[in-house]
Amino acid sequence: GWNGYGTNYPAYVSPNELNDPSGEFIGGWGFGPVRQATYDIYAQGDTRRDASVNKWESDQYGHRFQDTGLFQRKYAARAGYNPPPGDRDLNYSNNLRIFRYAETLLNYVELVKVHGQSEAQGVSAQACFDQIRKRAFGTDNSIPATPEAIKLERRLEFLGEGMRFWDLVRWGDAADVLTDHDSVSKEHNAERTFNYAEGHQYVPIPQGEIEKTKGTEYELKQYKDWEAGWK
Repeated sequence: GWNGYGTNYPAYVSPNELNDPSGEFIGGWGFGPVRQATYDIYAQGDTRRDASVNKWESDQYGHRFQDTGLFQRKYAARAGYNPPPGDRDLNYSNNLRIFRYAETLLNYVELVKVHGQSEAQGVSAQACFDQIRKRAFGTDNSIPATPEAIKLERRLEFLGEGMRFWDLVRWGDAADVLTDHDSVSKEHNAERTFNYAEGHQYVPIPQGEIEKTKGTEYELKQYKDWEAGWK
């Protein structure tokens, strides 16, 4: 059951009924496949693609809704990552990536190249950007650190780490990107739809807390844009 100390996220994003000949990865529930368009944004030689996405053959797993054959790798269900107690699927002990050195570098690059901050203590923003790409390609692979390149680099670097939504919000791009409609399933011809609106970036005040303050001088009101955004 739920007793234990882990998370069910690896089961959520791993393919159903997986048969991995290497024995490293095990099956899960098959939700949240990676889009083909996302897989294709990686340039040839970028090692981050295969470090971020598992590509399985059609006969290696059970197909589910919105299937693309592509699944997140960083938090994938792995053998030996869910010792007792508790249900296997509910108690994975995968390490959670809170903050990586790559984020330090890319945050600095963005501050300088996008937000106009001065370089600090002689540290070159372009050199920091180049560090990221050299690690990814295994050799020098420098491109100019333009705002567009920085946005793409963050997407490539942090795929599956829960940062994309907040990056889009910070850049003011969420309303455009998260309202796109695209075909995501080659087998089921399914379409992914989004309904992002202004206000969705805020966490609502719990209704229970609002109820507690009704009729008092401290009565809480729901944030109007959040409330409107979900109607």
